Amino acid sequence: MGKAFSRLYVKLPRRTSETDNTNEQKVLPSVKIYPKGEISVGVGGTIQLRLHLNIKENFEVWWKYGHENADVGDILKTEDLKYAGSQSTVLQINNIDESDEGMYQALVKNSVGAGESSQVFVKVIGELDPNMISGEENNFLRLYMLCQKYGTEAVRILFDNTIPPSTLEEHLDNHERDIMRKCKLSGSQIDIVFPINSPPVTSTQFDITIMYSLLRNTTNLAPPKYTWAQSIDDIGPNDILPVHDLERIRLFRNDLAHSQGSVSLKYTEKEFNSMWQNLDMSKTLILSL
Repeated sequence: MGKAFSRLYVKLPRRTSETDNTNEQKVLPSVKIYPKGEISVGVGGTIQLRLHLNIKENFEVWWKYGHENADVGDILKTEDLKYAGSQSTVLQINNIDESDEGMYQALVKNSVGAGESSQVFVKVIGELDPNMISGEENNFLRLYMLCQKYGTEAVRILFDNTIPPSTLEEHLDNHERDIMRKCKLSGSQIDIVFPINSPPVTSTQFDITIMYSLLRNTTNLAPPKYTWAQSIDDIGPNDILPVHDLERIRLFRNDLAHSQGSVSLKYTEKEFNSMWQNLDMSKTLILSL
């Protein structure tokens, strides 16, 4: 890393009072910078570097940026959008790009002298190497997030509408035999449904698998098309009842969670568009309940 520095100069407005001169702090500035060491930020991100000082007034601050190609004496202007939000003891860098990578340091001066902070290296992480993750793998990740976040929320709304939260504990107790025999829950899932020495359980503690099993095996929720689906192909575009959407979310969740065979953590653009449309429609329909 070169030692050439650009400077960002910020002057703290003086506080005016009749005793300004007599009350001026007569100590050398001690400057600590946070975060320390090295920090990483992605392209397009924002960071803040903050100073902790032993003085409160009558000082000036220079923010120095070290880059081997920087010209000594260049001053960065805080009125630019790049540094919007900066204050005397805070340097905010917006819309980070590769040119912002380098060493940062603050210099603080008062009437006694000057103090410098330690140096902080800002590492800029660019766009992902296309060899690291493919477009098809990115499609998988986007679908997984949609299913986990909004799919779970949608199923929970259907669950709470079918088994009201005020009656959930009683419902579980009344159907304990069916839950143990039919739901095929794991030991850890059973512990969630029937917690020991814990407050009453709520649906917020259930994932899609638990809620689906309870809806299917302990309620009068009618199966779609007279039977529970074995494949997403069993559910057509005109099947728009909440139970159809429950099956869509459940089947997509299974594909995403297990990722076996041809899926293999990847989806083509055609597969992605079809699944995204189905998942988004299912989420929207159930959330409208």
